[in-house]
Amino acid sequence: MMTAEKCRRIALGIIALSCICVSTKAQVYISDHKINKTTKCLFSEYETSFSTYRLEDGDIYVDEFIVDMELPESGSLDEVSEKDIREKISAIVIGDAKETNPENLIEKYITEKYLSKYETHKIFGDSECNTFISTIKSKNSMLSDEMLWEPAYYGTISGKLIFQTNMFLSYSITEKSCNAMTCIRKETTFVYDIVNKRFLTENDFLLPEKTNDYLELIRNTMTREQKLAYNKPEVNYNSNFYIDEYGLTYVFNSDKYLDEYEATIHVQLNGKYIRQLTKTESVVYKFFNIGQVERAKAKKQNKTVAIN
Repeated sequence: MMTAEKCRRIALGIIALSCICVSTKAQVYISDHKINKTTKCLFSEYETSFSTYRLEDGDIYVDEFIVDMELPESGSLDEVSEKDIREKISAIVIGDAKETNPENLIEKYITEKYLSKYETHKIFGDSECNTFISTIKSKNSMLSDEMLWEPAYYGTISGKLIFQTNMFLSYSITEKSCNAMTCIRKETTFVYDIVNKRFLTENDFLLPEKTNDYLELIRNTMTREQKLAYNKPEVNYNSNFYIDEYGLTYVFNSDKYLDEYEATIHVQLNGKYIRQLTKTESVVYKFFNIGQVERAKAKKQNKTVAIN
């Protein structure tokens, strides 16, 4: 019997290097896939990978996908925080904050972000697999079963817990899609204030009178670290940042600051400079006031950082 893995390996052998073609007339078969769960401390990892086979205008294309999301384990956070974070992740991934079940979220991402573009789609079974392979071989009599070429399209989405303390946590979602011509990468980050039950924005921690100094710090850091060809680019804070033991890092996806080979850049602001510009009652000030040694030690020991 032809296994799904054997079918996938043979199908990959006939890929032509071409851009993905979206057509409502296309039929798409998706290989059977299982969502694997790995339980961690606060967040559990949900991972699956699969291939799709597109039949368009007599041609066959194989696309491959990886979904890897870390989501709050039930009961690991207080009820409000867990609900807020799940809804935020769902809104970013599928544009709908209502889907908080991890398995359903992944299945909806697969269906709504990709399969919904096509006229028909279904799980790829053994009979379809055999028919598919026969079609491939009729197109290329020189095909070897062991030939492995690159997929026509390759997509990934990854959601990761970056850093956690007893007062806030940082999270990042990265989407990447590649074809023969180019790769597109987008990263969305957020920081959730567990104490005050809200997603942090600059207004929550930045002193109003220090706004210009803060923007100047971003511009100078971006110019120096990214080695940009121009001085002091026009930037504004965008709430797309995360916090870890090293500092506060901004993520810029806009091609305004990038060359054709880059997709995102990270601008890391040193914690000691951030502390001078923030409200003393904010969790950001308190976090960077405990010192980098303590923050790094807590991460190395895989413990949350306690902030008084």
